[in-house]
Amino acid sequence: MNVVEALGLASALVDCLKRCATDLFGITTILGLIGFITGLDILPKGRRGLGGASRRTSIASKLLRRVKPLQKTLPWRVPTPTRANLLARSRVVAVVIERWMPWIGAAFLTYNAVSIALCVIDCLE
Repeated sequence: MNVVEALGLASALVDCLKRCATDLFGITTILGLIGFITGLDILPKGRRGLGGASRRTSIASKLLRRVKPLQKTLPWRVPTPTRANLLARSRVVAVVIERWMPWIGAAFLTYNAVSIALCVIDCLE
């Protein structure tokens, strides 16, 4: 028997975790998952691309680069970090959106995880 079981925290922890996750699961979780997953470089590219471009692309990239209004360019270069190049920049609206999607999705998921953790701590007290 470990300390958690000896103190009777195991069932209380599970109950609190279930309640908090159920209460806090919502639109931010769904948007976070969609943004994070669609922004991951998981699809193979037909060609390598320029410079140090990766061999893969994201679902978001494939979809957003086909939308004509999003092909407009901005008057300045905007930071568009990727896993391979955190200092990347672009002027194309579609590129800016698709490269920020996984970062914003991860931020939503982090917010939800912290919210659930704080809820569990409050529940256990």
